[in-house]
Amino acid sequence: GTYYVRIKETDVRKVGKAAKVVVPAVADSTDNKNGVTKIFKDVKEGEWYVNAIQFVYDRKYMNGVSSNLFGTNTAITREQFVTVLYNIEGQPSVKYRKVFKDVADKQFYSKAVIWAYDNKITKGISDTVFGTGNNISREQLATMIYNYAQYKKLKGVAKNTDLSSFPDYKKVSSWAKEGMTWAVSNGVVNGKASNGKNYLDPTGKATRAECAQMVKNLFDKVIKK
Repeated sequence: GTYYVRIKETDVRKVGKAAKVVVPAVADSTDNKNGVTKIFKDVKEGEWYVNAIQFVYDRKYMNGVSSNLFGTNTAITREQFVTVLYNIEGQPSVKYRKVFKDVADKQFYSKAVIWAYDNKITKGISDTVFGTGNNISREQLATMIYNYAQYKKLKGVAKNTDLSSFPDYKKVSSWAKEGMTWAVSNGVVNGKASNGKNYLDPTGKATRAECAQMVKNLFDKVIKK
């Protein structure tokens, strides 16, 4: 919108003058030309993911897989998700170095992977391989979000939520229990409804829509801005 602000001046002749500042509106609604339901043909009005995709798209955390497809139900890869976190962080300066043999220089994810590794947000799938091209599981994604929250020193609620209400809670890997429990406790990860029950689906592939929703949940529930 358009706002008028008063500028402090040392020249007394200018005191009280108003400056006109025009601020572009952020598109949080699909009722405008920037609405994701109008941009991406696979983002349907009324679906659970619309607001989340709008959120990440407006803030340039995530783009589409093409000019008219978001890739709603497409699995997201490990390097793609660390790039999302890197975008959230504002793409801090990173000097490339060879940490993983499958992460070459000058790729869209190169700096993001090094940044995430240096800040203990993620490790590789081995000491020398990051896992570029591998689809990220829901428990891996939840763990990366948890590690990012620790890196940012974000306050959350207690980490001891009982996961046993989910029928598949025993499928959560031992290394992922802390991150998954924190994510569920803080409303970052919700279950997936199937046949009247709510499942964590920890080892299932995380879709781009699910990623967008978890990112929005992180802001709504933990970052709160």
